Amino acid sequence: MSESDDSSTSVLQLAENDQNGQDTDNDYEHNEDSVIMTKRGKAKIYNEYQRYSSYHEAVNIISDMFENSCWGKKNLKKGKGANSDKQYFKCSNCSKMLYIEKPKTHSGAIIFIENIDHDHDHGVKQGIPDKTKEVILKKYFEEKLPPKKIMRWLRDHLNEGYVEVDSIQLNNFIQNQKKKKKDFIKLDLAGLKDWVESKSNIPESEDELFTVSKWLITPEKIDFKVFFTTKRLISYTRNAKFIAADATYKLTWLNYPVLLCGTTDFNKAFHPFGVMLSKHETHEEFSFMFQTIRELAQKIYSFNFDVHILLADAAMAITNGFISVFGNIEKRIVCWSHVERHIKDNLKGIDKNTKSKIKADIVAIQTFTTTSHFSTAWQLFHQKWSNESNHNSSSQLIQNFLTYFSKNWLGEYTCGWYEEYAKGLPSTNNSLESTNNVIKNEGTFRELLPMNEFLSCVQEFITNWSKDRDPKFITTKKFAEFPTVSTHEWTLAFQWVKLDKRIIKINHSENLFYMCTSTEIIHEATKSEGKMYLDSNLWLTFDEYVSFINSIRFVTINTSRWELSICSCPNWNKELLCKHTIGISYKLGLNTFPGLNLHIEANARRGRRKKAYEALQPRTSRGPVNPLMMTQENIDLVDGSVFSDENNQSSEILVTQTTSSLPSGSSITISALPKQAPRKRGRPKKNRQDKNDENPSKKKK
Repeated sequence: MSESDDSSTSVLQLAENDQNGQDTDNDYEHNEDSVIMTKRGKAKIYNEYQRYSSYHEAVNIISDMFENSCWGKKNLKKGKGANSDKQYFKCSNCSKMLYIEKPKTHSGAIIFIENIDHDHDHGVKQGIPDKTKEVILKKYFEEKLPPKKIMRWLRDHLNEGYVEVDSIQLNNFIQNQKKKKKDFIKLDLAGLKDWVESKSNIPESEDELFTVSKWLITPEKIDFKVFFTTKRLISYTRNAKFIAADATYKLTWLNYPVLLCGTTDFNKAFHPFGVMLSKHETHEEFSFMFQTIRELAQKIYSFNFDVHILLADAAMAITNGFISVFGNIEKRIVCWSHVERHIKDNLKGIDKNTKSKIKADIVAIQTFTTTSHFSTAWQLFHQKWSNESNHNSSSQLIQNFLTYFSKNWLGEYTCGWYEEYAKGLPSTNNSLESTNNVIKNEGTFRELLPMNEFLSCVQEFITNWSKDRDPKFITTKKFAEFPTVSTHEWTLAFQWVKLDKRIIKINHSENLFYMCTSTEIIHEATKSEGKMYLDSNLWLTFDEYVSFINSIRFVTINTSRWELSICSCPNWNKELLCKHTIGISYKLGLNTFPGLNLHIEANARRGRRKKAYEALQPRTSRGPVNPLMMTQENIDLVDGSVFSDENNQSSEILVTQTTSSLPSGSSITISALPKQAPRKRGRPKKNRQDKNDENPSKKKK
């Protein structure tokens, strides 16, 4: 018997059991999924209300039919083979419904209303209460909270009369409120262009936003570039030694790229020049942005902004745009974070132990290698892992990785990922990336915004960036022209100075270096090691090279500003400051360690505390006498008085009065007490006579 026969028999058997009034659990368990009993809802009765000449007339009448009622469309039921269609409406305050019947043969309309009364008192009230609406508007527009945090806040304050709102209802309410704002513009190209051109004039205020734009609108192509900035942000071009640039997405509904550029100071703080909205991310967009910044610096501040160092990822669009504006490029710094992510992706498939060793060796090259040693370090690295691949199961994957790395990260514009490539400049674009993160977290709340909201968001954070750099205030961001020494750095330098490492001076190529060994190395530095470090490229293995290069520290001291001194250690490359520059500057007398008042109280001494004296009780004091606190009565009491000490030795305090009274400016001559014998330490011994008196039985005969 087939499965279909078996199942049909079971259903028939179930029907027979029902007829006989005998139900079994097995029958129901077997047919629980195959037999589903459903109930039809109670039919609704509709009565004809009135006939109208057109459908639109009937729709307009609905809103005025009943008081305190609002009718919303539900669904449209098109009659299949019937002579009319039905458009249903539902009361917003209860479950009562109506529909408009639209005949297909003529243009009239008929309203039919459900034969029940309105029940607004017991019906489910839809919509957000006014009290909850007010707090949502306050939290979102004033306190800048994202919708998820507003939902959590409402859940935590239900006992205060607020109601819980789901995400769809909350987002719809916020979007409707945004459309009602005065600065709402249409989401079309014409509206965007009108808004941009209205802010194209350079204002008098340092912190007011203005735009520079370029438009191309033809039947074949539509393109635009809009740069947003302020006068104060452009002023930071006078402090810039290089440009950091990048592009970010996921800000607008149309997913247009947003370009950002600026520079960093010695505290690694990012200072933007402005942002640009464009339709594409090619070298033309970056060229327009760089050219706009250069022209604004010349126009507003008569400053020729001319830099030749670029920090960005490995995108050639940024490189080509930079070269087209500034000509030659001296240093093309490639963000190490981007390189590290690509290395991780291309090491997939290699066993875990080998992969970690390869990554550690590349990090060693990035951290310690100098410009003069870079080619040597790569040759030794390539030689090491080419030999290792012959004895490894992942030999082909290792060879593929070496080929990939030499092809992609050793080119003319892609080899600047190690620390010593541009000494004193950052090797990562993390400060700019963190600014992108701030825009998404605090500006857009990580939501894709329509164009009108994005323009309002750009205007807000560009203005805030500018105001946050106003030099009139103490708490605003200043451009650090030298690194700030923290308490932690002072402490590390002090501990390093206490090690008393041997420091050797070496003159090399008309430069004076101070050389010492690293903290982990026990032996002291020698001049032969220093000369080998500066001149030699004859290391035999990569491990030998890394071990030697990590054992030596070279410091160049800036005598006019010691904070700008340079060191070869990894910490200086990251922080532009280290314990070696601070410590050697201290030994040369260029700085001093600050005195730290930590307000640390001494611990209580061990043992029982001494019993305190009772208050207001006279007691003998042998301390020095303060003449300014003496009066005539006190002098008469003290004069000639005799105090007895423990040894019954008398000592006299002699006070000689120079005048009969103590007017202002009088003097008193006080002779010092004779020096007493020091008290013997330990428990005092009892007298033998006293001991015999206590124990008469032990008296000697």
